[in-house]
Amino acid sequence: MLKKYRSTALAVSVITAMACLKYALFQGGELRPVSLDPQRAAVKQDAGAELVYADDSFQLYFFPTENGPAPLAYVKRLGVWVQDYPGNRGVSPACTVNGTVYYFGLPESLEGAGLAVLVSPDGRWMDGLPLSVEGETRFLFRLPAGEDACYRFAPVVGNAPLPQEEDPFAVGTILVEAQKDGAFAHSLELPLSELSQAHPELESLLRQAYASADRESPVENGRTYPGSVLEMDFCNLHLTAKLGDYLKIEEGSLPLTFTHSVYLNFELEGYHKATMSLSETDLRNKTIEESLRSKPEVYPFSLSPGLTAQARTILEEYPARQESGSDPSPTS
Repeated sequence: MLKKYRSTALAVSVITAMACLKYALFQGGELRPVSLDPQRAAVKQDAGAELVYADDSFQLYFFPTENGPAPLAYVKRLGVWVQDYPGNRGVSPACTVNGTVYYFGLPESLEGAGLAVLVSPDGRWMDGLPLSVEGETRFLFRLPAGEDACYRFAPVVGNAPLPQEEDPFAVGTILVEAQKDGAFAHSLELPLSELSQAHPELESLLRQAYASADRESPVENGRTYPGSVLEMDFCNLHLTAKLGDYLKIEEGSLPLTFTHSVYLNFELEGYHKATMSLSETDLRNKTIEESLRSKPEVYPFSLSPGLTAQARTILEEYPARQESGSDPSPTS
């Protein structure tokens, strides 16, 4: 009886050990490189690999590529160093180990920043550790893995993080596309603030158009374009605005970074004349699946002849190089 008990206990121990080993080496479904000396392994992968941060559970390297420095990260599991990035199937440069999330990417909003923080939903600041990577400042953020939250990246200016941007017209870019007598053309994409210097009335016309959208009478089924109307003349004005970069942490999911963006499309001439299409990339309170299922909202608005005239002028003054084979169909 005792022998049978010992055999059972040994079998349980082996199964447990195998399960732990599988977690450490195959987390995410793929076998990951392991090493007792991650620095040697990193240099073996690329002779230019440089160690920029290390603690008892995490080591971060960067190595040069044609597209700039690329990260390589090791985490320690069951006493063994495992290459966790790239290779953890995460879409963001981040690793989770021993209850801590390590984020080591460089969102657009932090480019050129000397100091940076993550701002929590309740307004707390979490400092980023500056790292020097090939003469460029990167940041390493360490966060608790067990808290479901969405943090905003913010450069520090004057001992305080820059406030959250909420006005798409303040930071938006403008692009105009049109078709006349079968000839398609589009403009350069330029900041609204830059265009407003030469066309000071443009921003107020856009704000008026946005404010006049009748949200009580959405266009049924959004915008549809029967094939017979694709050759008709049209003129669309697009405004794209990036309102901030975020790091989202959810229990049971890999850390995710995203940019909160707003897209406004004003159809000034065409099949859906005087309609505004609104779409938004915002995962602060949505999952990726919910965001992908979201369709653009389309509303009628009060069209000012002045806005159409401004769009035509921008198209003439800032033409983009037209590529052969451009799709002339209007976009929503």
